[in-house]
Amino acid sequence: MGTRFPAIDTSAIHPSRTPNRMTPDLGIAQQLHRTAQDADLAQPYRGLTPPGFQEPTAYARTHTARSLPINLKTASLPTAFDKEGRLIRAPKAGSACATAKMDATIVAASRVAGVGAHVMVLPDTRKAHAVGLRGGIAVEDVPVEFRTIEAATFSVVDIDSEDDAPTVALPVLGASMSWKQAITLGVRFEIPRSVRRRDTPEDLHAEISIALSLGLARAADAVLLSAVTATGPGAFSLAAAAARGLRVDELRAIVGTGSAGAAFGNDGILRAAGVRAELCADTASTIIGAWNRCGIAVNEDVTVHYERLGKAGHLACTAWATMLPLVPDESAFWTVAA
Repeated sequence: MGTRFPAIDTSAIHPSRTPNRMTPDLGIAQQLHRTAQDADLAQPYRGLTPPGFQEPTAYARTHTARSLPINLKTASLPTAFDKEGRLIRAPKAGSACATAKMDATIVAASRVAGVGAHVMVLPDTRKAHAVGLRGGIAVEDVPVEFRTIEAATFSVVDIDSEDDAPTVALPVLGASMSWKQAITLGVRFEIPRSVRRRDTPEDLHAEISIALSLGLARAADAVLLSAVTATGPGAFSLAAAAARGLRVDELRAIVGTGSAGAAFGNDGILRAAGVRAELCADTASTIIGAWNRCGIAVNEDVTVHYERLGKAGHLACTAWATMLPLVPDESAFWTVAA
């Protein structure tokens, strides 16, 4: 089985949309700190001064929220991660180590990536085009696919016969990577004034950046596992896996919160129905499959909002992400009963 990835220029960085656009030379924790400071200083009202007046005559209410667009490919995380993106200690630990990019951290923390699924941080492939003379915009959805390639099935034929070789289905399966079909996810939490007084801004926003990165990995797991479960996979058996043409080393299991059919062996390795497994809190089912036949696309642009709440110094942090599950081959997955 081979996997062909879409021809996408993943080096593209979208143009700035706000003054707080992340730059490669500043870490994400520093950028979050600056955005939080801007939200702290934001005024809820804006003065309106008519021509000929020197003082405002009216005030208009404005939002105190401030936004930070983050590019997962350029954002650098604090030193709690090694260069491969693995979390190795809490941010307040002693000596420094190499920083990691957020996209590497998401892949390293993902459970589905650990069992072989393709977790891809990609740009939005849609293109905007100016149309007409009045500034209209048309959005072009560039067709891209995630494809898996299987072995072509040969059959014995009678060379003396006039019959052709039997016709089989094209052994190439694809899943559309149209961002119009993507799933939008969000998270919001409040940071009370007591926490902001207890921690230094550097520690606080380093912890937030780590939490967001690990949360994106869990979100990717949940979206892909939900898509696989929605296909209605049948019960696992070795006969079904053999008939599908899979190798033993392609099979891995994800054990959800129901822990159906899973147990630790005498060697200390977790298995489900005899297949090596990994735990995951983002599904209830136990799923066995060839995970290299599926993937999830994570949009490289994530937006974080900070908003001051009232006068007590509380802040609300909201983050938005877009993901697209890719399951072109439903026949490579099964479930395990209790």
